[in-house]
Amino acid sequence: MGRFTKKDMPMWAKTGHRKPVTRREFLSHGMIPFAASALVPGALGLLSPDVMAAGLNCPSDAGAGIAAFITLNLSGGASLSSNFLPRDAGGQLLASYGKIGGGTNANLTTAADFGIQGFVSTSPLLAGLKTKATQPTIDGTAVVSVCVQSRDDSAENKFDASGMAYKAGVMGSKIPNLGTRSNATGLSQLASTVQPPPPLIVRSFDDLANSIGYTAALKNQLNSAQRVSLTRLVASLNSTQTNKLQNITTAEQVQTMVECAGIKNNDMIGAGSGAVDPLTNNAAMASVWGITAGTAANNQGRVFGSMVYNALAGNAGTVNLELGGYDYHDNTRTNGDGKDNQAGVVIGQILESARIMGKPVFIYVTSDGSVVSSDSATPGAPWTSDRGSAGMALMFAFSPTGRPATSGFQVGSYTSGQVANDATPVGSSPEVAAQAVIANYLNFIKRASMFPAVAPSSPLSGGALQGVLKLV
Repeated sequence: MGRFTKKDMPMWAKTGHRKPVTRREFLSHGMIPFAASALVPGALGLLSPDVMAAGLNCPSDAGAGIAAFITLNLSGGASLSSNFLPRDAGGQLLASYGKIGGGTNANLTTAADFGIQGFVSTSPLLAGLKTKATQPTIDGTAVVSVCVQSRDDSAENKFDASGMAYKAGVMGSKIPNLGTRSNATGLSQLASTVQPPPPLIVRSFDDLANSIGYTAALKNQLNSAQRVSLTRLVASLNSTQTNKLQNITTAEQVQTMVECAGIKNNDMIGAGSGAVDPLTNNAAMASVWGITAGTAANNQGRVFGSMVYNALAGNAGTVNLELGGYDYHDNTRTNGDGKDNQAGVVIGQILESARIMGKPVFIYVTSDGSVVSSDSATPGAPWTSDRGSAGMALMFAFSPTGRPATSGFQVGSYTSGQVANDATPVGSSPEVAAQAVIANYLNFIKRASMFPAVAPSSPLSGGALQGVLKLV
């Protein structure tokens, strides 16, 4: 049992042919596709042209202490601006929030959580967050809003920042960046500025468990010892053979990919699914998500909690989570308040997980558009239609050593018409808003000097860049 036999050999070895040395021979014998499936998926990102040009090195274990970058997309057009009050260009409250369900400012009260008067005291998102995040967690968290207009009910807003985060060094040491929707970004948003490496789409814990070694087909054909042997076979390609793969990429980078991914992956194969399972590795963190031995593999808490665990542990790169049902303008506040509360719960779970694990985390909350209420002086007016001009994104930055310092809690501003001010750099552009988010993330992880390389096409520079930096 576990012996590497002739039937497990590559086709070229079975037939007595010499080992393939050219790209054509590798392809004809199926060696290149095998290598792609056998090596840890995260290393495949090293093959993208922008990463080649940057000359990135192997991702180190535990993400080299870089804060996890997690996006939560609320698909459909959530009213984030009715939960976290936008201010005008001078940082003052608007005279009225009647079109975003808040009434006049005389009828509004704000909560003092996170060291600011940011959230509305009756915010369902804040209420949900506080059911999971303890006071020490809240005390270690800073919150900043981004006032930005976006297209309603659209998957074409360029909000996704995972490509830029990847260029900044957010890459898993063992598994790749993770997403929840089957597309290029892993959520219902287009990439801003930099296309990320293809994410592993996680709809079940089994997707994570299977990703640590091989494709499903190979897992069914080979036992653990055989998989380790074949990984070593691929990793043992000598420099001459590796040089023949230059049509795919440079020899140096292919060798780096093999050394970084193939060899490290041996340990992951031996560890099995326990290597990526929060229930095995951190019971307190698993409890935050309601994960027990009997939790179904496709349960949302099991899926989201496992993705977040691996991001915090440094096993995975960026994580893109998505919640649906935020197109909630049904002439009530009941459904919308319930969905906002659900979003808050997930944010609270992420923050509390980071505190338990003693890790920093950066959460980026997005949505496609927003909603409008009947214009009322009294808070609580029902949602009646879409209104992407009243859009907003949110940043949460948690540090286990204490709340990160900020110079303010709003990027951009709102006008008296209760819309995101398009005269600001971020006001009318989700793409630039995402760049502003990355600029703040880089400040948070003390890599501010990387911004020009991470977002080379950004209009944010000089005073404009300084104006969007709130995490200091």
